[in-house]
Amino acid sequence: MLQKFIDWILTLLGLKKDAPAQMSAGPSYSAPAQSYAAPAMMQTKQVGVKREPGSPGTLLADFMANPAKWQEMARESDLTMEQMEMSCRERDGRESGEDCPPQQWQDEWGPLSQGQLDDFFFQMFEIEDNQPDPAKQKQLLAQFGYRHREQYEWVKLTFMKYYGTPSGSVDHCLFNSNEIQSRMMAARMKQTQAKQNNFAAQNSELLAPVEGVSVEQYASIAARQATGLSMPDFQALLAQNQMDQAKWDRVSAEWVRRMSMDTTATIATIYGKAFSGSGAGTYGAAGAAGAAAMNATSATGQMHTAGGAEPVSFEKYCEIGGAQQAWSASGKDVNAMLKQVFNISALDWSNMSTYWMTRMMSDISMMTRMTELQNHYAQKYASAKADGDLQF
Repeated sequence: MLQKFIDWILTLLGLKKDAPAQMSAGPSYSAPAQSYAAPAMMQTKQVGVKREPGSPGTLLADFMANPAKWQEMARESDLTMEQMEMSCRERDGRESGEDCPPQQWQDEWGPLSQGQLDDFFFQMFEIEDNQPDPAKQKQLLAQFGYRHREQYEWVKLTFMKYYGTPSGSVDHCLFNSNEIQSRMMAARMKQTQAKQNNFAAQNSELLAPVEGVSVEQYASIAARQATGLSMPDFQALLAQNQMDQAKWDRVSAEWVRRMSMDTTATIATIYGKAFSGSGAGTYGAAGAAGAAAMNATSATGQMHTAGGAEPVSFEKYCEIGGAQQAWSASGKDVNAMLKQVFNISALDWSNMSTYWMTRMMSDISMMTRMTELQNHYAQKYASAKADGDLQF
């Protein structure tokens, strides 16, 4: 269950290879490439000049004047005419940025202002994630205050001009600096939280308490259990929460069942944050600080980082991660090896991870360093398996 929460965080960091596209901010962002070539007659344009939809010389004007031609193009591209129209509108919006030096670009902020970069990223993810659904895109554009898709594209290029890494023309700028990537990730977390809130509102029965036990209470008790409580101490903990072992087993089984049914990971995310936020274990304070920072980031769309003392150094954290990779690959009991080699539990590792994940989100360069260090230590601990005289 906790692994689903950790996988969700890794997905946001771009470290989980099978992450769905809607969850990942990606290593950089540039204006999407055009999906088809504009007719030759449309190639002439004035640099840096915006034109209203359907004005002479635009793709939309050609689309409206020559529907039969565009129907054929739509069939060849396996698109509906509504999707083709939205593609024309997107292409018209981007066209003025091609080959336009930033100093010649005519700024267009639409419903936003220059300082609202975080709000723009949230809108960008919402609009572009719904690319296959033109009706939903139109609804979102109107909801956010854009007159049409073209205006949104002009606004995007304007934000790229001021916040992107320059690379010739405006449309070639990239959202790829560490600071910008961190802000994009915060916006993605806010978007994900909004979707999960919507899922929870529409599926209230999945989050209803089980025999009076909420998922947060269940996670808190599970965290205390993971500290290695003796059976008498765990039974006393259950009694404090008006439960016996039989009720606990029923509650646990039902929450596991619900999480397995939840393809959005909404329940697992709530569980994971409550688990880490419980403060249980040797590194409970670090886990709680990390969970609080994630909650704040998801709520505001602005990056928050866990405060307080480091549970372990970043290199030690990467070493433990690399060791686990090696042990898992060789079929060893990872939990037993964590205790034997590092004298920590799975709960301790979870709390460390929750803390350091927020630090990596605020400094994307740490992700590369983590990968390098984990690979290094994975090789070290793998070789220790083959060479029995190596000591940890």
